Amino acid sequence: MTQPKFQKIQESFAAHLRDPLNVLAPEGIQETRLQIYRDLFYRNIEGFIANALPVCSQVLGNNRWHELVRDFYAQHCCLSPYFLDVSREFIDYLWLERDSDREPAFLKELALYEWLDLHVQISDVEPAAYDASGDVLLGCPFVSPWLVLQSFTYSVQDIRVGSTSIDPLPIPIFLLVYRDLQDSVQIVELNAVSARCLSLLQCQPSITGQEMLNMVADELAYDDVGRQQFLSFGAEILQQWHSKDILLGTWLD
Repeated sequence: MTQPKFQKIQESFAAHLRDPLNVLAPEGIQETRLQIYRDLFYRNIEGFIANALPVCSQVLGNNRWHELVRDFYAQHCCLSPYFLDVSREFIDYLWLERDSDREPAFLKELALYEWLDLHVQISDVEPAAYDASGDVLLGCPFVSPWLVLQSFTYSVQDIRVGSTSIDPLPIPIFLLVYRDLQDSVQIVELNAVSARCLSLLQCQPSITGQEMLNMVADELAYDDVGRQQFLSFGAEILQQWHSKDILLGTWLD
């Protein structure tokens, strides 16, 4: 089937707006009008990304930031039509498509860290029924659905404009990014053992807090004294997580 002329013009126009330096505009359109559209479309896309990743844009500086966003705008094929997903598409582009030594090595992780803040902030996931006053040690802890646990090889939470000597960490850190019941985004750094505990609760919602702690104690091969100390400390951590809305309560039977 022959493509209608107006569709050819639309595709040519869109291709030019995405990459005006390398793709000619359709004939017959005034340059002043083209410039309005070029600025309008690009500024909208850039604005969605910059608002979600303010530290990234500041760290790179104006020229390098716009060079990066323009390459995303020209090269990446977005899979979602929603404006709120533009920044997520940019994260996919950085991690899966962008291969350049011009950006700092930490940029991908910094961008992901910043985006997680937005992700949990706007999440519209509806939690299943749970008992807010349930015993998170004897019952099956209900992990907040507005939560992401992510490991990082850079201290992304400390990166600011002017940061110097940003080297990979000796060992990865685990950052917990979540939204509490007051709709405030919180960030907590966990050690490897605490991260393992939380990931088990996420993956196995049918286990009790006590069962989870015993599983981790078995993995760590504690002696009797060390095991009891760990179980006691772990019980306190579960209560703290409950009070901070990391655990919302327990699953209903």
